Amino acid sequence: MLTPPSVGTHQRQLGLLWTKILLYSLLTSLALSVEYLPAQGASGPIRLEIQGGSIVFFVLFCALVPAYRFLLSSACVLLPSAALVSIFFSLFLLFGTCFEAADSAAPIFSSPSCLVLAGVMILGYFLFFYSLTAALFRWLDSRCLPECSSLSPAQRRRFFLISFGIILLGWLPYLILCYPGSVTYDGLYQLGQFSGQAPATNHHPWLSTLLMGWIVGLGGDNPARGVFFYVMFQSLVCTAALAGVCWQIRLLAGRTAALLSLAFFTLVPTFGGYAQMFVKDTLFYGIFAVFFLLAVEFLRRRGVCHPVIWAALLLTGVLCALLRNNGLYLVVPTLLCLAFVPRALSRRVGIAGVGVGVLALYLCFNQLCLPALGVEPGSVREMLSLPFQQTARYVRTYSQELTEEEIAVIDRVLDYESLFTAYDPRVSDGVKNTYHGDSEALKDYLALWVRQGLRHPGVYLEAAWNAMFGYFLPGYRYGPFGGNYFFMQEPNYGMEFEFLRPNGANLMDQFSRLWSRLPGLGLLNAPATFSWLLILCTAALLRRRRWRALIAALPLWLALAICCVSPVNGLVRYMLPSMAATPLLMAYTLYVLTPNSQGGFHG
Repeated sequence: MLTPPSVGTHQRQLGLLWTKILLYSLLTSLALSVEYLPAQGASGPIRLEIQGGSIVFFVLFCALVPAYRFLLSSACVLLPSAALVSIFFSLFLLFGTCFEAADSAAPIFSSPSCLVLAGVMILGYFLFFYSLTAALFRWLDSRCLPECSSLSPAQRRRFFLISFGIILLGWLPYLILCYPGSVTYDGLYQLGQFSGQAPATNHHPWLSTLLMGWIVGLGGDNPARGVFFYVMFQSLVCTAALAGVCWQIRLLAGRTAALLSLAFFTLVPTFGGYAQMFVKDTLFYGIFAVFFLLAVEFLRRRGVCHPVIWAALLLTGVLCALLRNNGLYLVVPTLLCLAFVPRALSRRVGIAGVGVGVLALYLCFNQLCLPALGVEPGSVREMLSLPFQQTARYVRTYSQELTEEEIAVIDRVLDYESLFTAYDPRVSDGVKNTYHGDSEALKDYLALWVRQGLRHPGVYLEAAWNAMFGYFLPGYRYGPFGGNYFFMQEPNYGMEFEFLRPNGANLMDQFSRLWSRLPGLGLLNAPATFSWLLILCTAALLRRRRWRALIAALPLWLALAICCVSPVNGLVRYMLPSMAATPLLMAYTLYVLTPNSQGGFHG
């Protein structure tokens, strides 16, 4: 017969609990309060300070005590999956913070006291993130709700139309106050290509250039009106795509999740800001969101889908591949992996055929149509941003070790002398724009690149982390403007554009900057937030062995990998596809991990 614990035992347990709460709160408050500050002057040291002095530490401590009281209220066994994710998060947060200030890990290892403090910071980060992650995983394990009630076709149409209207209404201030739309450097360059004022290349996808030029041409002798036509076109496409995402979330995770997603797409300045931008990336993320929605629906139905879905997968896959040069690497692997989903062999062969069809149409357009139109292929330098950055950092750090032959090999590909001043740790444009090599010179360069990496791997690791830490450091985004663009490119190619209401565009710019600085809200338009949500969804599916459902995460992992080797660190524009698709991935993860009313699992 079991006997209840004595009063003394209960008091000891309660005392132990509060000791843990206070200790955890103390360590996490210290970790979150300490920051690496950039050097003052060219040769000044990196400083370690408490943000805001003792006030920030005290506020954090007071907030963390009740948080830990809630998270530690029930004693549970260690969850290895949550611990592993939390270790990575802690390391990425520490090194990301350090690299943001110093562009290297040197401050962490600069002295024994700094190394000890770094260990304390890792521990503080780990305790908090592990507590949150373990609580999330335990909640998923205990969640047992009946299936979401199905919606009638009329209810589905109504929910889609309402979502469409709300999102578009939330974007109207951007579209009206920023008329005709912010014309970016890339957008103006594509108009110059379309009009023949700039060489025709596939550096920016030619299909995107044709579409932008044709729609702007509908404005006649008023190019600003044509730009607005294109801005409205991409806004309507993206609004429909995101409304469809909200509709799918409503089916998978219920009304609350759908309404939260609707608020996210409507209110976060990233989406309204990019709606008014004349740039290729906005339309691409809308098409990708539709592709991702269709892929999730294919997974949910195990391939037993209406022929319209199969045709739409082919169409959106081709458009993704042709509207962004790296879009092919997102859709074709996803389509091929979907071949493991259907039970029937014919459907497996069919979806694999869709993937092969996308690849064939892509190759046909790029290898046959573009040469016939006189369009040159894009430069290989775009794919070599990371190796070029590593070489530039190597040259700046170990130039005294380079032989004349090695310098000559580098100089045949990149402008060697320019590397000393052109290198920016977080943007590769200054380095890669000096590329002037050919295939033979590039072959020799890549062989040298491998040898130098083996000789000094540390400098390569630092260059690589400088190119990608922004995609894992919470709150970081490249540029002081919150990742959005509310200004006009200087006149070029015989074209000049101005805002009809400059004060209105400035107002939206200030709103975007303010949102990005507010605690909590700023995380909603920062790239790392969506990287860690992807990691959490993947870990949740892995620990429950939902192997087939992991295919839904594949295109977002591919998108993140492409961001990590992209020319800019922590650029919101590159993360737009993931930002649009992550809410649906979260809903699908919840759907797959929730038992249905018959006691089985979805998916």
